[in-house]
Amino acid sequence: MNYRKYLRTVEQAIRESVTEAFPRSWNENHVTYAIAQKFQTELREHKIEGLTRPLNVRWDAFKLNGGLEQAHGDIAILVRYKSWESELIEGVGFLEAKRIYPSGRYDSLDWNQLERINRSTDYSFLLLYESSQVSEFADSIFFQPFAPGKTSASLDVPFSHAVVVQTPLAISLRKP
Repeated sequence: MNYRKYLRTVEQAIRESVTEAFPRSWNENHVTYAIAQKFQTELREHKIEGLTRPLNVRWDAFKLNGGLEQAHGDIAILVRYKSWESELIEGVGFLEAKRIYPSGRYDSLDWNQLERINRSTDYSFLLLYESSQVSEFADSIFFQPFAPGKTSASLDVPFSHAVVVQTPLAISLRKP
């Protein structure tokens, strides 16, 4: 699958999960389970092409509960990819999910919880669900063409319903 199509598929899974939940089922856990399920069914394993060189990606995403959720966050993503040189790279990432409230803020965001997750997890992120469209992320280099010889850029993912921020960055931007 071309990397642009892959990005669109990831974004579509998130977009559908969030928009289908709002407003009746607007609950962090509900949206999180829906996203993890869509990732499992639609994105589990792909050969990504359209970059400088192809790579094979396999991942497993699931909602954490109990002590694991308290220590690491809401979602665990196990990733394995094989490079064009057959180098195997494996890792895990964690996301702590929060939804926006009618106040326009992420009222359930618990800074002590984020600091605890940051201490116990090397690779953690804050995943912010937004019921309206967010487009400010789309200037990222990730959405620009990677292929040699490309002279213009077109954005394939003009808006999202979720934003991901590295946990240490979110903590550093905390307003008193």
